[in-house]
Amino acid sequence: MKEAVIHYFFQRFFKKNQSKKKKKEYKNYNDIKTVLILFESDCYEKNTEIQQIIKELSDEGKQVDALGYVDKKEISTSIRSNFKILGNKDINWLEKPNSTILHKTEKKEYDLLIDFNINSKTPLLYLNAVSNSLLKTGLYNDKYNLLDFSIHKEKNIKSEKELEIMDIFQQISFYLKKIEAKR
Repeated sequence: MKEAVIHYFFQRFFKKNQSKKKKKEYKNYNDIKTVLILFESDCYEKNTEIQQIIKELSDEGKQVDALGYVDKKEISTSIRSNFKILGNKDINWLEKPNSTILHKTEKKEYDLLIDFNINSKTPLLYLNAVSNSLLKTGLYNDKYNLLDFSIHKEKNIKSEKELEIMDIFQQISFYLKKIEAKR
């Protein structure tokens, strides 16, 4: 019952936000300057693959922000200006992030959003929906149509996190480097 209520309110929120969104713009990979990464944090909050992706993108001269979510009340990772993990204290009973977090995500413009929300965590769905990103990409989700460009992968996994994030990132990166924007 609770899942159905959460889904209903997210769908209403999503439809309302879609009407406010501006036209999508595709940039060549080398022209992408700002990136937002959404990810499911591991319970230990180490996120080594996400840290590696941030480093790789930063080494290419891209300014990267990362927002993660873990289903825990207390978060032990320190908050940095470009890296934050949300916990249950940061969301309401509908799993919607607090208005400050949503507002910050909506106000900053990004050239690219990479969504590693493999298990469709509701707080990350909200952040994706409000994100002011020119291009949204990530793993295909047949339940929610939040992405402009998606990678389709089979989910024959032993555990929820076993879908390899680096593999998904490499595929996204490969295709984004092949796409050329019209000038």
